[in-house]
Amino acid sequence: MIFEYIELIEKTKEYKDKEKEGDSKTIQEEKESRRKSWLQNNSYSQKIDLLKDLKLDKYVDEQFNISEFPVNSWLLSLNFKFTSTYTSGSEDKYDIIDNFLNREKVFKIPYISPSQWKGMIRSSAILNLAEKTEIVSKEFAKERLQLSLLFGDENQEEKYFDKIRPDAKTEYAELAKKEIGLKNGEIKLHKGNLFFYPTFLDNKKTELEIMNPHNRESGTGKDPFFIEVIPKDNVGNLTILYSPMNLIENTTDFAYHGLETVVNSLINLFEFYGIGAKTSSGFGNAEIKSGFLKISSYKNKNQPKEEENIGIPAEYQAFFEFGPELISALFDIDHSKYQEAFNKLRKEKGVRQGQVNKFKEWYKKNFTNKNIESSQSSNDLIFDNKEKFKDLPEKFLTFIKGEKND
Repeated sequence: MIFEYIELIEKTKEYKDKEKEGDSKTIQEEKESRRKSWLQNNSYSQKIDLLKDLKLDKYVDEQFNISEFPVNSWLLSLNFKFTSTYTSGSEDKYDIIDNFLNREKVFKIPYISPSQWKGMIRSSAILNLAEKTEIVSKEFAKERLQLSLLFGDENQEEKYFDKIRPDAKTEYAELAKKEIGLKNGEIKLHKGNLFFYPTFLDNKKTELEIMNPHNRESGTGKDPFFIEVIPKDNVGNLTILYSPMNLIENTTDFAYHGLETVVNSLINLFEFYGIGAKTSSGFGNAEIKSGFLKISSYKNKNQPKEEENIGIPAEYQAFFEFGPELISALFDIDHSKYQEAFNKLRKEKGVRQGQVNKFKEWYKKNFTNKNIESSQSSNDLIFDNKEKFKDLPEKFLTFIKGEKND
């Protein structure tokens, strides 16, 4: 492949000559040909299918049981679409392309790592707070502490808060001393309460682009180079879990403000700041498409498992051995999910179609789950556009308050 890379560099000179001649169609055809050739010879290109077969491309789905986490926990799953080209720096120092997309270490599939998401969302949240110059020092110190409790220890980027709002420095220190504690006279190291999951991107849809920075004085470029990119209109999924495991006091108010911070930070990140590298050149913009928010509440945490209250006939025991996900799939309107569940029962337990039909009738009569034909829980807040996504914090608060009043 090293010779192919050298050939690509030589072709760059030809592209430049053809650009001067205005032959853009030929350039595009040749670039597409080179891209296909590069992907065919790239041993990583088929591994996204293996990842999907192993069901590792998504860490959580609609069946995720949020009630296993403390009350006030929430899980946000967001589907987004790139509205401009995306690229990122790679952790691999040596590769055939100088500017390779960051890739997962085992499957070598392009991905946005949890640490990348944490850093980008945290930076967006910091910029949002820095712009609130009109709020009083006490409120500023409180919001600064909230960022520290959400994301963990402050870094140098956050400490510039002391410079832009010196009037809130003492108040922040007092709040941090109370909520986090001191060690050797300084705020203790502490973990945040947000947990981020990776976003896997389709390796088959990567492209190579040519960058040719121009000299500011002469206005010409002499050193073109290749970067690997994800073209616009490709999609991804972001998942964030908030679980108050590292808080002295678990409150609904903090969970609400934490969700509000994440939602506002994501909107600004996607629309203004950009994801990944070269964002100042227009890379990395995205739009929110759809998703859901799961909430751990007193209602779903204290709700007894119905299977424990009803005697299960021996002929139906096999259906419960694979967990609630399989049973839910048998009632799913998506036939592919039903077929996958049925094939598993038939292969491992010898279950026939007639037995499945009888089990479904028995299950409907004996269980009070009115949402059985839907894969979504009644505790899920669904959104399918940016405006509904923006309303999630208020809907979260309304849900929690309504539940407490029941």
